[in-house]
Amino acid sequence: MLSTTFSMLLAARFFQGVSNACVWTMCLCLIADNWPKDQLGGQMGKLVGFYPLGMMIGLPAGVLFSKLGHQAPFIASMILSGIDLLMRVVVIERSSSPKEWFQDAEKETCIKADDGDLATSFSPNRVTWTQLLKQPRLIVSLALTVIVATVMSAFEPTLSMRLAEEWNFDAAGCSLIVLAYMVPSIIASVVCGRICDRYGTKIVALVSLFLATPCCLLIGFPSKELGSFWLLVPFLILGGVTIAGCQAPIFPEIAKVVDKENGDSKSSDGIARSYSLFNAAYGVGMCVGPILAGYLYISIGFFWLCTILSTFFFCFIPFAYFLIGDSRKLIQKQNNAVTDKKHVDTILTDSDTTVCVGPESGFTLATVAVPEKVHYKLQY
Repeated sequence: MLSTTFSMLLAARFFQGVSNACVWTMCLCLIADNWPKDQLGGQMGKLVGFYPLGMMIGLPAGVLFSKLGHQAPFIASMILSGIDLLMRVVVIERSSSPKEWFQDAEKETCIKADDGDLATSFSPNRVTWTQLLKQPRLIVSLALTVIVATVMSAFEPTLSMRLAEEWNFDAAGCSLIVLAYMVPSIIASVVCGRICDRYGTKIVALVSLFLATPCCLLIGFPSKELGSFWLLVPFLILGGVTIAGCQAPIFPEIAKVVDKENGDSKSSDGIARSYSLFNAAYGVGMCVGPILAGYLYISIGFFWLCTILSTFFFCFIPFAYFLIGDSRKLIQKQNNAVTDKKHVDTILTDSDTTVCVGPESGFTLATVAVPEKVHYKLQY
């Protein structure tokens, strides 16, 4: 807002990018910390869906610029940032919250000891950068992030130029056309996230990649010679849905990699590092996309640009099949460990000490001192 030289504007944009990366990573970690692994797809889908929703709501900032001057959008942004900061300050993290708040989420592991004879311990675990980067499943998720970010950022400048060149659209008209992409992607992010939770990430990734390939290609077909710009709208809608579907499996995949590295430990160490890697991959795509798209648009045209972008999705399909998901099965139905009451071992003692250990509890029982008379029951 106060920049008077280009270098000042570059510095401001740099710090804006740093703050955005920190806030985005914190949001992802907050979701991953407070929801079970089998619900992360749906929750992350909502989070990703709200990103284009915010961009869509921000489009009227052009009116502030036109009516009140160039400083008005920045002042409005500062007010919203202040409200956001206040909301983050009042957030109580799980590590600082009362234990009874999360008792329902840990029903599969209940320990009741009234005489001090039962001791439990957690195995400390430390997930390093090297461990994370050795996981092919994480590398593939990051590569898919780069592709999605590259395609999205490639269309952002070139689509506006295409509309202005072919149909003489102004800035307001280009903003309205962008809604045809953003609105379906908001809905698709939530739906695809829920499908990931229920049927696994592989089927969502493969179907989305298969459909995104022709959708990106078709966006390049409409032109002034072929008819009205309305022919472009359904292709943008399909593109928004399929690209959102490609992004939906990424967050559950990253969380599962971290969960696997932590093993039987209840720790979620490494989740912040993994999501910071996601932010780095997304940033790479956002940098490469506009530069690559601008060069290709001038050199070979919008149609061939769309063709090249569609090949990115097509070439990634084999990697998605072999490395995304828990197995090679296309559909992997997820079991909710919290509500699954089968195979729960219950140990009853004369001292009224009860230990219930579920299959996904993550507890490590170090020392158990019980009386001589012990009865074991297996509940089904």
